[in-house]
Amino acid sequence: MEIYEVPAEALLPYLDGWQRKLTDQGVGHLNNPKFRFTDIRSLGIKHYENRDLVTRYITGPDAKQGVSVFKDILKFDRTRVYIRGNKLEADTEGA
Repeated sequence: MEIYEVPAEALLPYLDGWQRKLTDQGVGHLNNPKFRFTDIRSLGIKHYENRDLVTRYITGPDAKQGVSVFKDILKFDRTRVYIRGNKLEADTEGA
């Protein structure tokens, strides 16, 4: 839906926090640590956006969540992905 580039220094607060949990707090491991999508959107440089998919899955009034998104993605026809100029595009009709 969207592709962002996030400078490494912008992610340091996350990495430092995870490191503190591992060392200072004595946590043995982190169970699947993640970056929040809202933070990636605010910290990153957007390089690509498919407005139809963003509306369908993120901002639209009927935005889908969870399993509904994965069911749609599994139905997506990968043969309808193509390169236009220097961007990767997808025909999402019927997805």
